[in-house]
Amino acid sequence: MTDTASIQIRSTLTSFAELETSVTAVVAAARRKLLVFDRSLSRAWDSPARIDALKAFCLANARNECRVVVHDAAALRRDCPRFVALATRFAHVISLRETREEAKHARDSLVIADDCHHVHRFHEDHARAGFALNDPESSVALVGRFQELWEASDPASSGSTLGL
Repeated sequence: MTDTASIQIRSTLTSFAELETSVTAVVAAARRKLLVFDRSLSRAWDSPARIDALKAFCLANARNECRVVVHDAAALRRDCPRFVALATRFAHVISLRETREEAKHARDSLVIADDCHHVHRFHEDHARAGFALNDPESSVALVGRFQELWEASDPASSGSTLGL
């Protein structure tokens, strides 16, 4: 029997449907660390399937880490109430930050799990993206890029009593 955990998959995504399916797959593959960067999370982050995958990740281990950086936290609060509620409930796992002015030029999106699975959307206006499972070599540069964005961001201000 083949061990699917070691099979490396790489592909180029060209449709929004492929993009969303692949992001959900990367979230579901996360076992200890999930890194997310986007202008503002799409409504797909509020879908029951994505929320269930994130909840399972949060419940799996209190030491798990989900770090999210967005350009616009207000839009996130407005468009993703389930995600915000989950982030509030699991504040010990999910950290939300908003980029400072010097990082607002970033137009790609990243979802990286465990430093070896990722979706890298090349520009926010297009569906074209790179997707990889079990590929730590191609994820290294993306983890570095995420770290730069994390360092160029601050904890998201609380636009409500949610404490985000």
